[in-house]
Amino acid sequence: HNSAHISWDPASGEVKGYRIKWVMTDGQVTKEVEVGPVTSYDLKELASLMEYFVAIFAVHSEGQSAPLTDGFTTTPVPGPLNLHSSNVKADSFK
Repeated sequence: HNSAHISWDPASGEVKGYRIKWVMTDGQVTKEVEVGPVTSYDLKELASLMEYFVAIFAVHSEGQSAPLTDGFTTTPVPGPLNLHSSNVKADSFK
């Protein structure tokens, strides 16, 4: 609910690394990170039940590629389960 694992196929050619940018679709929070020549990354500290847009750019010595994009929605934070009431009387709840 507050993290997402993303992965991608490697870009062709000699890749120095990748630039990953993610933003809430409401545009309020944008984050960016540069990583080495890896093909996965864990996005952390995400908000629960929010839609995110992700863009990944391959970084070469000549510049960066066009982005590979995707979107996802985080899951809700788990809440309490199985609430039970017993011995309920007329004056139990006020």
